[in-house]
Amino acid sequence: MARQLTVNDYKDMFVIRPMYFISFLGVLETIALKYKDLKLNKLQREIMFKEKQDILDEFEEFKNNLLDNALKHIDTKFNEINKSAENVKKEANKILEATELVINKHLNTVKNKINNFKIEKVLES
Repeated sequence: MARQLTVNDYKDMFVIRPMYFISFLGVLETIALKYKDLKLNKLQREIMFKEKQDILDEFEEFKNNLLDNALKHIDTKFNEINKSAENVKKEANKILEATELVINKHLNTVKNKINNFKIEKVLES
């Protein structure tokens, strides 16, 4: 069984033989380097996450602006087209009313005059 040597004045301090001390320092260095690598990797992941989040936020803002502008323009154009369609309907109704007027009044008047016109009446006079 290995015997632990301690320093008398310090309760938590141990004595290490020189041949083990070099190995112990190597292990300690390896642990420290691994810890440093882990910290750096974590920091890089956080930076990448922030960059990705910034890109996603910018894209979301761009998309919302594009959608808002597109929807606004679509709504405006739709209203213009709707108004034009209403105007076309009104004009078409006016044209139909005018054709009915021509057919009902003027054409019927001409038909009646032609049907009632008799050449005999002209000769009698």
